[in-house]
Amino acid sequence: MQLAYELKWLDYLKFTLAHQFCSVVAQCFFIGISGWLAWQAADAAPVLAAVGIYIGLWAVQAAFTGLYLWAGKNPSLLTHHRFEIGEAGFADETATGRHEHLWAAVTRVAVRLGTVALYIDAHHAYIVPARAFETPAQRAQFLGAVAAARSGTPVPVAAPQAAHTGASAVQTTAGPAPTEPLSLLEWLATGLSAGFLVRPRVGRQTPSAWQFLAVLAVFSVAQIAAGRMEVNGPAGFNFRVWITDWWMSAALALAAWVLLTGTRPQQPEAGPHPIVRWLTLWLPAMFPVTLAGSLIAALNVRDNLPPDPWLAWGIYVGLVVWLLAVCFVTARSFLPAPRAVVLTLVLLCANLLSSWLFAQRLWYSTEPSAESAEEQPRLKLSQEVFEQQQALWTRSTAGLAPQRPGIADVYAIVFAPYAGEEVFLRESTMVAQVLGERFDAAGRTLHLVNHAATAGTHPWATPENLKRAVQAVAARMDRENDLLVVYLTSHGAQDFKLATSHWPLEVAPVEPALLRAALDEAGIRHRVIAVSACYAGGWIAPLASDTTLVMTASDATHTSYGCGRKSELTFFGRAVFDEQLRKTRSFEQAFAAAVPIIDQREKEGGKPDGFSNPQISVGEQIRPVLRELEQRLDAPSKP
Repeated sequence: MQLAYELKWLDYLKFTLAHQFCSVVAQCFFIGISGWLAWQAADAAPVLAAVGIYIGLWAVQAAFTGLYLWAGKNPSLLTHHRFEIGEAGFADETATGRHEHLWAAVTRVAVRLGTVALYIDAHHAYIVPARAFETPAQRAQFLGAVAAARSGTPVPVAAPQAAHTGASAVQTTAGPAPTEPLSLLEWLATGLSAGFLVRPRVGRQTPSAWQFLAVLAVFSVAQIAAGRMEVNGPAGFNFRVWITDWWMSAALALAAWVLLTGTRPQQPEAGPHPIVRWLTLWLPAMFPVTLAGSLIAALNVRDNLPPDPWLAWGIYVGLVVWLLAVCFVTARSFLPAPRAVVLTLVLLCANLLSSWLFAQRLWYSTEPSAESAEEQPRLKLSQEVFEQQQALWTRSTAGLAPQRPGIADVYAIVFAPYAGEEVFLRESTMVAQVLGERFDAAGRTLHLVNHAATAGTHPWATPENLKRAVQAVAARMDRENDLLVVYLTSHGAQDFKLATSHWPLEVAPVEPALLRAALDEAGIRHRVIAVSACYAGGWIAPLASDTTLVMTASDATHTSYGCGRKSELTFFGRAVFDEQLRKTRSFEQAFAAAVPIIDQREKEGGKPDGFSNPQISVGEQIRPVLRELEQRLDAPSKP
């Protein structure tokens, strides 16, 4: 049986794309990336967003594949073919030669979009495109003849003859090595494809010395350029770090040389050592992972990623797993699977060691930070500081104004325990001011804050001081009739603990149960509690009661926004206290008016994990107390 046709680039492209689309690895990768990006970026309709991203990724993959195949067009393939099927095997004849294979060499037969492929191994096939067959029946007869020949049944003599319609058959030969060596562009494209877990199809070809050096130079320039994105603003290049980074590649090359022992063919390969082939593929294959890591780092330094440690660890583990998979795929170009696994484990150990010993990056910022520019003070623990804090605590608690008979007074505790961000100092100061001006809490407010500049003016914000503050306020107020407002602002974690920082002072994190226990033990009945932190919704249930209003900057599963280095105030504190509570004295009305404002500002700011979804819980018995307070404060003052 014979078929005659002409090979064309478009048929090759169609089959390659179909082959990639049917790959389980490629599908899992693209579906996973699409789902993760949609979850991070989509505020609404995440499924539609994931579908759109998925289609976009495949469009990019199709464009890249088309460019790769166009750049690597081989005249020995893009020509007329005569394909013959016999009882012992098959042959493909072109103007450049004739390739013959026994049926035992065929591992499987596949049909993709009407194209028939006879696979010699997982990535090498002789391909007869759909246009080589005049009708589907002729293709079925061809497949029947192939099946009969592979099973040992005599091949039918009356074989269909395809007309010379200009159809093409794509041949990816697994027999003799290609007659023409791969070009530099083909080596780069093959390596980049391996970075997306497409196994290299280079046979036993090896690069020339100048090709290897060129790949080395291109990768170095690309790596340096990608690393530059990780620094926002003026930057300097750290040559010593760049040289140090190459130790991992050297360690891998040494491990590969050891693993190659005993696997070399009896007839030595012409040209450079197989490890040179692998390095020529490995260097560009690393670049997609390197670029992804640099892009994520660039987003982080520009405050476009939430400050979530679990997200950071997830990204790091994902990049490491991706790099390990790339190592295995490229190692299979010259090593059997078990030894490729060993080389991958060597890479894992080298990567962990590198992260521990060489934590510096290629580029470093030459622009002084805002903290350095302002000469931000650092806390210095000394006997004098501890004595100042003791005196401060005594003055602050003794200075609390007493309760006024017949008046429901407002007392307040403002708590900012994270010294590493200026925004919490600014926000706690603003809240204390608003409570004093709008809720008659002046002289009845304890402001606890961790900051080096306030060590001599404000008591420290520690869990113990928070409990002591509740006790001190309870001793001054009418615990049955007065109102206590507690405002906490800091970073939050998914375990609902508030972050604390005041180095070198060790400060434990603050939990909802600690505050609830302190308030219950003090016997303070009427409470308004506001928590401005990520995942603050986890504080609602532990603090809620019939005599308590609790409002939080986010729900229990989302981050809040505006707690970064460049923020003046958090989005929650700004909208609720600095804006709405200057217009009304109703906490419920201020919260309701602030929520859509926060939503709009988060969308404009590009918040990556969706709406923070601030929460509020209002006990039935606290409502009349707050209503009476509003009426008293809104009433015109008597002359």
